[in-house]
Parts: sequence; structure tokens; C-alpha cells
Amino acid sequence: MALYRSIGAALEDDNSGTNPIDVRKDLGGLFIRAGVLPGGTTPLVTGTAGWAYNLGAASWVTQTATGDGYHLWGNDGAVTVGTSGVGGTVPAAPGSGLSRIDILWIRHPSNGENGDTTSAPAAGVTCGTATSSPTAPAIPAGAFELARNTMTSAATTTVSTGNTITQTAAVALLVATETVAAELDYAVTVTAAALTSSTLIANRGVTDAAAGYDRVVEFWGIVNTSGLSAGAVWAATVTSTGVVVTANVVASARFPFTSSVAVGGSVCVGGSFGLAAGATCLPRLWAEELIGTGTLTVTDGTFKYRIRPAGRTAA
Repeated sequence: MALYRSIGAALEDDNSGTNPIDVRKDLGGLFIRAGVLPGGTTPLVTGTAGWAYNLGAASWVTQTATGDGYHLWGNDGAVTVGTSGVGGTVPAAPGSGLSRIDILWIRHPSNGENGDTTSAPAAGVTCGTATSSPTAPAIPAGAFELARNTMTSAATTTVSTGNTITQTAAVALLVATETVAAELDYAVTVTAAALTSSTLIANRGVTDAAAGYDRVVEFWGIVNTSGLSAGAVWAATVTSTGVVVTANVVASARFPFTSSVAVGGSVCVGGSFGLAAGATCLPRLWAEELIGTGTLTVTDGTFKYRIRPAGRTAA
């Protein structure tokens, strides 16, 4: 361990001075976690009319390895991304009754460090194995996940029916400059049941208030199922408050489904919403029936949310 130089330090007489790892460690003093910075495209990752994904413009903070500091970089215009990187494609939809999980990721290497042979930033997609109950694939070491898509055999493109794209990237957080109220973290277990109509499946049942200053509510949920009737379409839907699934919706992601056979699987849903000073919230997770009739069998899952000061984190 040693002292490291500042971003703005002048060169020594022998032209030695601040190097890339010094700069990344300096940035590490500003951020407490990697993530996407506010102000970018929303949603950040979407499907296309072909077999690729669209990555929108945004800035982000990533870390290639522990102790390596942070890379502050981004994308200034929409690009398509596939398994070979920017401009690439992904395989077509899996066979009948099968699904797979695709993960879109970004990575910023540094030539000569961490085994890297280039400093060119990269974006790519890693595709999982197609099965009746797919699992997420492993992404490259040092990569940062932005989104994942559960693709069924019903897909004809990455934007068609048969795709469930979930934005999974965290929001980058700056180190606090003043002491503020602590973050509030909650976890609620998903209720297992065989459902035939829209149902509330995770509810803490306690209303929270943003007294004194603005807050941000960040939420994430995963719901596992053993089966969804053929032809039926359901979604995992999050509402910020209220007692009906169709009002105050802040995020929604469809369960895997096909028109011909029953299929099980999992869905992730996440996002955030603002809570102005004086306002209240009661985040809830629902299983929402969208199309057709039949049964959705929920086996387990969890719903988590955090309430924190807007633009700041706890000291």
C-alpha cells in the first residue's frame, strides 16, 4: 500500500507523475458503488426489430477488479449490441417450450493491468443455455451488468412478444458530504400460490413518509414460478402506493410464456421512483393477469426496496 497522486498533480522533472490507477483511485474517493449515473436514456437497454439489443446513451461508473478504483465513462449515442460486441447479434429464439436468459454488460479494460491487452471500452451480450427453466449465465470478469432478458420460443425479434427485458443496473452513488438520515431497507417474502386472477403477492403493509426532504425509493423483486398456462400472459408489477394493480405502476416485467405449452421460470423487476418531501409510499409487488385465462403457479421469491435521501446517501 502507498500514497497515490492526485488527478491534477504536475509532472516530476523526469516526467513521472499521475498514472491511470492513481486517477481511478481518486475517483474511488467520490463514489461508494459502481452503477449508472442519472440523466441517461430510460429504459437503458431495449430490444430491436432484429436479433440484437439497443444500448442507449448514458454515463456510468464501473470497477474492473477490487482495489482497482473506478472507471468513469459512458456511451454518447445509441448502439446495437450482440454476443460479439457493438454491432453484433444474438442467436434466434430457442426451440418450443424452452427459454434462455441473455445478459447485456459493459466493461472498461486498462492495457497492461488485470490481464488486459487493450484499453478500448466494450459492451456485449452473454447468452445462457436454452432450457425449460433457464438460469443466468456468467458474464466476463470485471464486467458490469446493465440488463437481462428472458427470451422464450415465442420471440420473433428481441422486441417482440416472448421477451422480458429487466433493467438490472444499480444507480451509481456519490459519497455523502453531510450527515443525513439513514437509508431504510426492507425485504418482503413473496406469497406462494396458484393464481387465476391478478393478486398482491408481496406487501409489507406499512406506509412510509418523506418528512423534511425528498427521497428516492429503489426496488427489486424476483418471482419464481413452476408453471403458467399455455396462452396466458402475466406480469410481475410494482406499484408505489394504492390498493389496485393498475394504478401508480412504477415497473412491470412479463413472466416467460408461450402460446402452445405451459412453461415455468422466473422474472426480475426493478427500478426506482422519486418521493417528494411530505409524500408517502407503500411499494407493493403484484402478479398481474394481462391476457388469456389459466393459472400462474408462484413458488417463491422476494421483494426488496430501499428508501434513501434524494441525491445523497447516509454518511
